[in-house]
Amino acid sequence: MDISKNTLRTGGGVVSNEKRYNRPKFDQATSSVSNVSVSSLGAKLKDAQHAIDRATTNQQLPKWNELDAKGSEKADKDKINAAKWEFTHLSEPQLETIVLDPSHTFSEPEKIAAFERWHSIDQSELADYKRTALQASHGKDAIHIFDKALQAHFSGISTLGKGMLTDEYQSQVKAQFSQTLNGKSNPSSSQSDHYYSVMVEHLFGGSEAPIRSGKDGMTIENVTKCDFDFFTSGDRKLIASMYQYAEANNIDVKYIQSFAMDLGDYRQHDNGQILGDCNEGTYDMQGHKVTYSFTEKDQATIDSLLESNALASSGIDRGFISHITTPGKGALGHFGSFQFLQHMVEVTAGEEPTVPADEFRHFKPKTKEERFVRTLSEEVYPFPEPDVVCKNGHCEVTEVGKKNGIKLDSAMSATTPDFDLKADLVESLFQRIIDPQTQKQVWFEWLAKDK
Repeated sequence: MDISKNTLRTGGGVVSNEKRYNRPKFDQATSSVSNVSVSSLGAKLKDAQHAIDRATTNQQLPKWNELDAKGSEKADKDKINAAKWEFTHLSEPQLETIVLDPSHTFSEPEKIAAFERWHSIDQSELADYKRTALQASHGKDAIHIFDKALQAHFSGISTLGKGMLTDEYQSQVKAQFSQTLNGKSNPSSSQSDHYYSVMVEHLFGGSEAPIRSGKDGMTIENVTKCDFDFFTSGDRKLIASMYQYAEANNIDVKYIQSFAMDLGDYRQHDNGQILGDCNEGTYDMQGHKVTYSFTEKDQATIDSLLESNALASSGIDRGFISHITTPGKGALGHFGSFQFLQHMVEVTAGEEPTVPADEFRHFKPKTKEERFVRTLSEEVYPFPEPDVVCKNGHCEVTEVGKKNGIKLDSAMSATTPDFDLKADLVESLFQRIIDPQTQKQVWFEWLAKDK
Protein backbone atom coordinates (compact mmCIF):
# COMPACT_ATOMS: atom_id res chain seq x y z
CA MET A 1 0.00 0.00 0.00
CA ASP A 2 1.41 3.35 -1.03
CA ILE A 3 -0.19 6.15 0.96
CA SER A 4 2.37 8.80 0.09
CA LYS A 5 0.91 11.93 -1.47
CA ASN A 6 4.27 13.54 -2.18
CA THR A 7 7.28 12.52 -4.23
CA LEU A 8 9.85 10.72 -2.06
CA ARG A 9 13.16 12.38 -1.49
CA THR A 10 15.93 11.40 -3.90
CA GLY A 11 17.61 8.13 -3.03
CA GLY A 12 14.80 6.72 -0.88
CA GLY A 13 17.20 6.01 1.97
CA VAL A 14 16.34 4.69 5.36
CA VAL A 15 14.64 7.14 7.66
CA SER A 16 17.30 9.07 9.53
CA ASN A 17 18.53 7.59 12.77
CA GLU A 18 16.46 8.75 15.71
CA LYS A 19 17.38 9.14 19.35
CA ARG A 20 16.53 6.19 21.55
CA TYR A 21 12.81 5.74 21.79
CA ASN A 22 11.47 4.17 24.96
CA ARG A 23 8.01 3.60 26.30
CA PRO A 24 6.85 6.39 28.61
CA LYS A 25 8.08 5.95 32.16
CA PHE A 26 6.73 7.56 35.29
CA ASP A 27 8.21 8.05 38.71
CA GLN A 28 6.88 6.50 41.86
CA ALA A 29 4.79 9.52 42.78
CA THR A 30 3.04 9.51 39.42
CA SER A 31 2.33 5.82 39.66
CA SER A 32 -0.15 6.41 42.45
CA VAL A 33 -2.79 7.48 39.94
CA SER A 34 -2.96 3.93 38.65
CA ASN A 35 -3.84 2.47 42.02
CA VAL A 36 -7.24 1.13 41.06
CA SER A 37 -7.48 -1.88 43.39
CA VAL A 38 -9.14 -2.15 46.78
CA SER A 39 -5.80 -2.96 48.41
CA SER A 40 -3.07 -0.35 48.68
CA LEU A 41 -0.56 -0.93 45.90
CA GLY A 42 2.01 1.15 47.71
CA ALA A 43 1.70 -0.96 50.87
CA LYS A 44 1.91 -4.17 48.87
CA LEU A 45 5.06 -2.97 47.13
CA LYS A 46 6.54 -2.16 50.52
CA ASP A 47 5.69 -5.62 51.85
CA ALA A 48 7.12 -7.32 48.77
CA GLN A 49 10.32 -5.29 48.97
CA HIS A 50 10.79 -6.23 52.62
CA ALA A 51 10.29 -9.89 51.71
CA ILE A 52 12.83 -9.57 48.91
CA ASP A 53 15.30 -7.95 51.29
CA ARG A 54 14.89 -10.85 53.74
CA ALA A 55 15.23 -13.45 50.98
CA THR A 56 18.31 -11.70 49.59
CA THR A 57 19.91 -11.70 53.03
CA ASN A 58 19.25 -15.44 53.30
CA GLN A 59 20.35 -15.98 49.69
CA GLN A 60 16.96 -17.49 48.85
CA LEU A 61 15.63 -15.06 46.25
CA PRO A 62 14.04 -17.07 43.39
CA LYS A 63 14.47 -16.35 39.70
CA TRP A 64 11.42 -15.71 37.57
CA ASN A 65 12.15 -18.66 35.28
CA GLU A 66 12.12 -20.96 38.33
CA LEU A 67 8.49 -20.19 39.16
CA ASP A 68 5.68 -22.66 38.46
CA ALA A 69 5.08 -22.29 34.72
CA LYS A 70 1.96 -24.47 34.76
CA GLY A 71 0.34 -22.30 37.38
CA SER A 72 1.21 -19.20 35.36
CA GLU A 73 -0.32 -20.57 32.19
CA LYS A 74 -3.57 -21.33 34.00
CA ALA A 75 -3.75 -17.95 35.70
CA ASP A 76 -7.05 -16.12 35.41
CA LYS A 77 -6.98 -13.86 32.32
CA ASP A 78 -9.33 -11.34 33.94
CA LYS A 79 -6.98 -11.01 36.90
CA ILE A 80 -3.99 -10.52 34.59
CA ASN A 81 -5.92 -7.87 32.71
CA ALA A 82 -6.92 -6.04 35.90
CA ALA A 83 -3.30 -6.07 37.06
CA LYS A 84 -2.14 -4.63 33.73
CA TRP A 85 -4.33 -1.59 34.25
CA GLU A 86 -3.08 -1.23 37.81
CA PHE A 87 0.58 -1.43 36.78
CA THR A 88 0.39 0.90 33.75
CA HIS A 89 2.69 3.56 35.14
CA LEU A 90 4.99 1.57 37.40
CA SER A 91 8.73 1.95 37.01
CA GLU A 92 11.03 -0.95 36.11
CA PRO A 93 12.26 -1.36 39.75
CA GLN A 94 8.65 -1.53 40.94
CA LEU A 95 7.78 -4.12 38.29
CA GLU A 96 10.82 -6.18 39.33
CA THR A 97 9.65 -6.10 42.95
CA ILE A 98 6.27 -7.53 41.94
CA VAL A 99 7.67 -10.24 39.68
CA LEU A 100 10.21 -11.56 42.20
CA ASP A 101 8.07 -11.14 45.33
CA PRO A 102 8.65 -14.34 47.38
CA SER A 103 5.99 -13.60 50.00
CA HIS A 104 2.75 -14.14 48.04
CA THR A 105 1.91 -10.47 48.58
CA PHE A 106 1.37 -10.37 44.81
CA SER A 107 -0.54 -13.11 43.05
CA GLU A 108 0.65 -15.11 40.06
CA PRO A 109 -1.54 -13.11 37.62
CA GLU A 110 -0.06 -9.89 38.99
CA LYS A 111 3.44 -11.25 38.52
CA ILE A 112 2.66 -12.19 34.92
CA ALA A 113 1.28 -8.72 34.20
CA ALA A 114 4.33 -7.04 35.76
CA PHE A 115 6.77 -9.30 33.90
CA GLU A 116 5.03 -8.59 30.60
CA ARG A 117 5.48 -4.84 31.01
CA TRP A 118 9.09 -5.17 32.16
CA HIS A 119 9.97 -7.50 29.28
CA SER A 120 8.37 -5.18 26.71
CA ILE A 121 10.53 -2.30 27.91
CA ASP A 122 13.64 -4.48 27.71
CA GLN A 123 12.82 -5.67 24.19
CA SER A 124 12.17 -2.13 23.02
CA GLU A 125 15.58 -1.04 24.30
CA LEU A 126 17.32 -3.97 22.57
CA ALA A 127 15.59 -3.09 19.32
CA ASP A 128 16.98 0.43 19.59
CA TYR A 129 20.52 -0.92 20.02
CA LYS A 130 20.12 -3.15 16.97
CA ARG A 131 18.92 -0.27 14.81
CA THR A 132 21.74 1.96 15.98
CA ALA A 133 24.36 -0.70 15.22
CA LEU A 134 22.97 -1.39 11.77
CA GLN A 135 22.53 2.23 10.77
CA ALA A 136 25.75 3.58 12.28
CA SER A 137 27.95 1.03 10.59
CA HIS A 138 25.96 0.21 7.44
CA GLY A 139 26.82 -3.42 8.13
CA LYS A 140 30.50 -2.89 8.97
CA ASP A 141 31.53 -3.68 12.53
CA ALA A 142 27.83 -3.92 13.43
CA ILE A 143 28.42 -6.91 15.69
CA HIS A 144 31.15 -5.07 17.61
CA ILE A 145 28.95 -1.98 18.03
CA PHE A 146 25.95 -4.03 19.14
CA ASP A 147 28.02 -6.22 21.47
CA LYS A 148 29.38 -3.15 23.23
CA ALA A 149 25.87 -1.71 23.61
CA LEU A 150 24.52 -5.06 24.88
CA GLN A 151 27.24 -5.33 27.54
CA ALA A 152 26.45 -1.82 28.76
CA HIS A 153 22.73 -2.62 28.72
CA PHE A 154 23.18 -5.84 30.69
CA SER A 155 25.45 -4.14 33.22
CA GLY A 156 22.76 -1.52 33.75
CA ILE A 157 20.08 -4.08 34.62
CA SER A 158 19.56 -4.32 38.35
CA THR A 159 20.21 -7.45 40.37
CA LEU A 160 16.49 -8.07 40.56
CA GLY A 161 16.16 -7.52 36.83
CA LYS A 162 18.87 -10.07 36.12
CA GLY A 163 16.84 -12.51 38.21
CA MET A 164 14.14 -12.29 35.54
CA LEU A 165 16.50 -13.31 32.74
CA THR A 166 17.78 -16.71 31.69
CA ASP A 167 21.48 -17.54 31.90
CA GLU A 168 21.57 -17.59 28.09
CA TYR A 169 20.10 -14.08 27.75
CA GLN A 170 23.19 -12.38 26.27
CA SER A 171 24.18 -15.28 24.02
CA GLN A 172 20.65 -15.57 22.65
CA VAL A 173 20.42 -11.86 21.92
CA LYS A 174 23.82 -11.95 20.17
CA ALA A 175 22.78 -14.98 18.11
CA GLN A 176 19.60 -13.25 17.00
CA PHE A 177 21.55 -10.19 15.90
CA SER A 178 24.05 -12.34 13.99
CA GLN A 179 21.16 -14.02 12.18
CA THR A 180 19.85 -10.59 11.26
CA LEU A 181 23.18 -9.67 9.65
CA ASN A 182 23.30 -12.96 7.77
CA GLY A 183 19.75 -12.55 6.55
CA LYS A 184 18.68 -15.92 7.95
CA SER A 185 15.82 -14.89 10.16
CA ASN A 186 14.02 -12.26 8.14
CA PRO A 187 11.02 -13.80 6.39
CA SER A 188 10.42 -10.57 4.50
CA SER A 189 13.83 -10.63 2.76
CA SER A 190 12.17 -11.61 -0.53
CA GLN A 191 10.05 -8.48 -0.53
CA SER A 192 11.18 -5.58 -2.65
CA ASP A 193 9.43 -2.90 -0.65
CA HIS A 194 12.20 -0.81 0.86
CA TYR A 195 9.94 0.64 3.52
CA TYR A 196 8.97 -2.77 4.77
CA SER A 197 12.65 -3.20 5.61
CA VAL A 198 12.59 0.19 7.31
CA MET A 199 9.66 -0.98 9.42
CA VAL A 200 11.50 -4.19 10.33
CA GLU A 201 14.59 -2.24 11.39
CA HIS A 202 12.67 0.29 13.46
CA LEU A 203 10.23 -2.05 15.22
CA PHE A 204 11.95 -5.43 15.19
CA GLY A 205 15.57 -4.34 15.40
CA GLY A 206 16.28 -5.69 11.91
CA SER A 207 15.01 -9.24 12.56
CA GLU A 208 11.33 -9.64 11.81
CA ALA A 209 9.55 -11.99 14.20
CA PRO A 210 7.10 -14.62 12.96
CA ILE A 211 3.46 -13.63 13.28
CA ARG A 212 2.09 -14.72 16.64
CA SER A 213 -1.52 -15.12 17.70
CA GLY A 214 -3.01 -13.57 20.80
CA LYS A 215 -5.87 -16.08 20.92
CA ASP A 216 -4.14 -18.17 23.58
CA GLY A 217 -4.15 -15.22 25.96
CA MET A 218 -1.30 -14.21 28.22
CA THR A 219 0.48 -17.55 28.51
CA ILE A 220 4.09 -17.64 29.70
CA GLU A 221 5.22 -17.89 26.09
CA ASN A 222 3.13 -14.92 24.97
CA VAL A 223 4.04 -12.59 27.82
CA THR A 224 7.73 -12.98 27.04
CA LYS A 225 7.24 -11.76 23.46
CA CYS A 226 7.27 -8.18 22.23
CA ASP A 227 3.80 -6.92 21.39
CA PHE A 228 4.99 -6.07 17.84
CA ASP A 229 5.32 -9.83 17.23
CA PHE A 230 1.52 -10.07 17.21
CA PHE A 231 1.07 -7.78 14.19
CA THR A 232 -0.81 -9.41 11.35
CA SER A 233 0.64 -9.41 7.85
CA GLY A 234 -1.71 -6.54 7.01
CA ASP A 235 -0.59 -4.57 10.06
CA ARG A 236 3.05 -4.84 9.01
CA LYS A 237 2.35 -3.69 5.46
CA LEU A 238 0.22 -0.81 6.76
CA ILE A 239 2.93 0.39 9.14
CA ALA A 240 5.55 0.04 6.39
CA SER A 241 3.46 2.37 4.24
CA MET A 242 3.29 4.79 7.18
CA TYR A 243 7.09 4.94 7.21
CA GLN A 244 7.05 5.79 3.52
CA TYR A 245 4.45 8.49 4.12
CA ALA A 246 6.41 9.83 7.09
CA GLU A 247 9.61 10.22 5.09
CA ALA A 248 7.78 11.95 2.25
CA ASN A 249 6.08 14.39 4.61
CA ASN A 250 8.84 14.90 7.21
CA ILE A 251 6.88 13.29 10.06
CA ASP A 252 8.65 12.22 13.24
CA VAL A 253 8.62 8.41 13.24
CA LYS A 254 7.96 8.37 16.99
CA TYR A 255 4.31 8.98 16.09
CA ILE A 256 4.34 5.77 14.09
CA GLN A 257 6.09 3.88 16.89
CA SER A 258 3.50 5.08 19.42
CA PHE A 259 0.70 3.99 17.10
CA ALA A 260 2.43 0.62 16.73
CA MET A 261 2.62 0.16 20.51
CA ASP A 262 -1.14 0.64 20.84
CA LEU A 263 -1.92 -1.66 17.93
CA GLY A 264 0.52 -4.33 19.14
CA ASP A 265 -0.99 -4.31 22.63
CA TYR A 266 -4.43 -4.72 21.07
CA ARG A 267 -3.30 -7.68 18.94
CA GLN A 268 -1.37 -9.34 21.77
CA HIS A 269 -4.52 -9.42 23.88
CA ASP A 270 -6.60 -11.26 21.27
CA ASN A 271 -7.76 -8.08 19.54
CA GLY A 272 -8.60 -6.52 22.88
CA GLN A 273 -10.87 -9.40 23.94
CA ILE A 274 -8.96 -10.07 27.16
CA LEU A 275 -8.55 -6.43 28.07
CA GLY A 276 -11.28 -5.27 30.41
CA ASP A 277 -12.83 -1.84 30.91
CA CYS A 278 -11.15 -0.04 33.81
CA ASN A 279 -14.30 2.07 34.26
CA GLU A 280 -16.27 -0.97 35.37
CA GLY A 281 -15.98 -1.66 39.08
CA THR A 282 -12.92 0.43 39.94
CA TYR A 283 -12.83 2.13 43.37
CA ASP A 284 -10.31 3.95 45.48
CA MET A 285 -9.51 3.18 49.12
CA GLN A 286 -12.25 5.50 50.35
CA GLY A 287 -14.99 3.81 48.30
CA HIS A 288 -15.25 6.41 45.53
CA LYS A 289 -15.83 4.96 42.08
CA VAL A 290 -12.90 5.82 39.80
CA THR A 291 -13.44 6.52 36.11
CA TYR A 292 -11.04 7.57 33.38
CA SER A 293 -11.92 9.70 30.38
CA PHE A 294 -10.17 11.44 27.51
CA THR A 295 -9.00 15.02 27.70
CA GLU A 296 -11.22 17.62 26.10
CA LYS A 297 -8.86 17.92 23.12
CA ASP A 298 -8.64 14.17 22.54
CA GLN A 299 -12.39 13.68 22.96
CA ALA A 300 -13.05 16.33 20.31
CA THR A 301 -10.65 14.54 17.96
CA ILE A 302 -12.26 11.18 18.69
CA ASP A 303 -15.76 12.55 18.07
CA SER A 304 -14.62 13.99 14.75
CA LEU A 305 -12.93 10.72 13.81
CA LEU A 306 -15.90 8.50 14.64
CA GLU A 307 -18.26 10.77 12.67
CA SER A 308 -15.94 10.89 9.67
CA ASN A 309 -16.76 9.18 6.37
CA ALA A 310 -13.09 8.20 6.17
CA LEU A 311 -13.56 5.56 8.85
CA ALA A 312 -15.46 3.25 6.48
CA SER A 313 -12.71 3.18 3.84
CA SER A 314 -9.60 3.52 6.01
CA GLY A 315 -6.90 0.85 5.98
CA ILE A 316 -6.72 0.91 9.79
CA ASP A 317 -8.60 -1.84 11.63
CA ARG A 318 -11.98 -0.51 12.77
CA GLY A 319 -12.02 -2.93 15.70
CA PHE A 320 -8.79 -1.38 16.96
CA ILE A 321 -10.20 2.13 16.52
CA SER A 322 -13.33 1.16 18.47
CA HIS A 323 -11.17 -0.31 21.23
CA ILE A 324 -8.72 2.57 21.59
CA THR A 325 -11.48 5.22 21.52
CA THR A 326 -13.45 3.56 24.34
CA PRO A 327 -12.68 5.61 27.50
CA GLY A 328 -12.33 2.64 29.84
CA LYS A 329 -9.86 0.96 27.50
CA GLY A 330 -8.03 3.71 25.65
CA ALA A 331 -7.93 6.73 27.98
CA LEU A 332 -5.55 5.30 30.57
CA GLY A 333 -3.70 2.80 28.43
CA HIS A 334 -2.91 4.55 25.13
CA PHE A 335 0.56 5.65 24.08
CA GLY A 336 -0.20 7.17 20.68
CA SER A 337 -1.62 10.48 19.55
CA PHE A 338 -5.31 10.57 18.65
CA GLN A 339 -4.61 13.50 16.34
CA PHE A 340 -2.09 11.37 14.44
CA LEU A 341 -4.53 8.45 14.42
CA GLN A 342 -7.18 10.65 12.83
CA HIS A 343 -4.63 11.94 10.34
CA MET A 344 -3.65 8.42 9.25
CA VAL A 345 -7.26 7.22 9.08
CA GLU A 346 -8.01 10.03 6.66
CA VAL A 347 -4.81 9.54 4.65
CA THR A 348 -5.35 5.79 4.24
CA ALA A 349 -8.92 6.55 3.13
CA GLY A 350 -7.61 8.90 0.45
CA GLU A 351 -9.15 11.99 2.02
CA GLU A 352 -7.64 15.36 2.84
CA PRO A 353 -6.51 15.20 6.48
CA THR A 354 -8.14 17.47 9.03
CA VAL A 355 -4.81 18.07 10.78
CA PRO A 356 -1.91 18.81 8.38
CA ALA A 357 1.23 16.66 8.38
CA ASP A 358 3.29 19.66 9.52
CA GLU A 359 1.79 19.20 12.99
CA PHE A 360 3.73 15.96 13.37
CA ARG A 361 7.24 17.06 12.42
CA HIS A 362 8.40 16.97 16.02
CA PHE A 363 7.12 14.38 18.48
CA LYS A 364 5.49 15.98 21.53
CA PRO A 365 5.32 13.62 24.52
CA LYS A 366 2.29 14.17 26.72
CA THR A 367 2.21 14.65 30.46
CA LYS A 368 -0.19 12.64 32.63
CA GLU A 369 -2.63 15.54 32.61
CA GLU A 370 -2.57 15.60 28.80
CA ARG A 371 -3.18 11.86 28.45
CA PHE A 372 -6.31 11.22 30.52
CA VAL A 373 -8.69 12.62 33.14
CA ARG A 374 -9.25 10.72 36.40
CA THR A 375 -12.55 11.35 38.16
CA LEU A 376 -13.86 10.24 41.56
CA SER A 377 -17.57 9.87 42.22
CA GLU A 378 -19.19 12.08 44.85
CA GLU A 379 -21.04 9.07 46.17
CA VAL A 380 -19.10 6.73 48.43
CA TYR A 381 -19.85 3.05 47.95
CA PRO A 382 -19.40 1.06 51.18
CA PHE A 383 -17.61 -2.23 50.91
CA PRO A 384 -20.05 -5.15 51.21
CA GLU A 385 -20.51 -6.80 54.57
CA PRO A 386 -19.21 -10.33 53.96
CA ASP A 387 -21.14 -13.55 54.34
CA VAL A 388 -18.01 -15.29 55.59
CA VAL A 389 -14.97 -14.00 57.50
CA CYS A 390 -11.73 -16.02 57.42
CA LYS A 391 -8.74 -15.44 59.69
CA ASN A 392 -5.56 -17.48 59.41
CA GLY A 393 -7.38 -20.27 57.59
CA HIS A 394 -10.37 -20.45 59.99
CA CYS A 395 -13.65 -19.35 58.41
CA GLU A 396 -16.94 -18.43 60.11
CA VAL A 397 -20.32 -17.43 58.71
CA THR A 398 -21.33 -13.89 59.74
CA GLU A 399 -24.83 -12.88 60.82
CA VAL A 400 -25.41 -11.57 57.31
CA GLY A 401 -24.30 -14.89 55.89
CA LYS A 402 -26.64 -16.79 58.23
CA LYS A 403 -29.55 -14.64 57.07
CA ASN A 404 -28.56 -15.46 53.50
CA GLY A 405 -28.56 -19.17 54.28
CA ILE A 406 -24.81 -19.63 53.83
CA LYS A 407 -23.24 -22.84 55.08
CA LEU A 408 -19.57 -23.76 54.87
CA ASP A 409 -18.23 -26.99 53.47
CA SER A 410 -14.77 -28.34 52.65
CA ALA A 411 -14.94 -27.12 49.04
CA MET A 412 -15.31 -23.51 50.14
CA SER A 413 -12.77 -23.59 52.93
CA ALA A 414 -10.21 -24.90 50.46
CA THR A 415 -10.25 -21.57 48.64
CA THR A 416 -8.41 -19.76 51.43
CA PRO A 417 -5.60 -17.70 49.85
CA ASP A 418 -2.02 -17.87 51.09
CA PHE A 419 -0.69 -15.05 53.28
CA ASP A 420 2.76 -14.10 54.44
CA LEU A 421 1.94 -13.62 58.14
CA LYS A 422 5.37 -12.08 58.69
CA ALA A 423 4.67 -9.21 56.35
CA ASP A 424 4.71 -5.75 57.87
CA LEU A 425 1.17 -5.07 56.68
CA VAL A 426 -1.58 -7.30 55.31
CA GLU A 427 -4.89 -5.64 54.58
CA SER A 428 -8.34 -7.21 54.33
CA LEU A 429 -9.10 -8.76 50.98
CA PHE A 430 -12.64 -9.08 49.64
CA GLN A 431 -13.37 -11.96 47.29
CA ARG A 432 -16.61 -12.95 45.61
CA ILE A 433 -17.08 -16.65 44.83
CA ILE A 434 -19.94 -19.05 44.09
CA ASP A 435 -21.40 -21.20 46.86
CA PRO A 436 -21.17 -24.76 45.44
CA GLN A 437 -24.42 -25.74 47.23
CA THR A 438 -26.69 -22.79 46.49
CA GLN A 439 -24.84 -21.44 43.39
CA LYS A 440 -25.27 -17.96 44.89
CA GLN A 441 -22.56 -15.32 45.05
CA VAL A 442 -20.87 -15.18 48.44
CA TRP A 443 -18.66 -12.38 49.77
CA PHE A 444 -15.61 -13.52 51.72
CA GLU A 445 -13.37 -11.27 53.78
CA TRP A 446 -9.90 -12.71 54.39
CA LEU A 447 -7.89 -11.42 57.34
CA ALA A 448 -4.35 -12.00 58.53
CA LYS A 449 -3.05 -11.70 62.09
CA ASP A 450 -0.80 -8.75 62.89
CA LYS A 451 2.83 -9.38 63.80
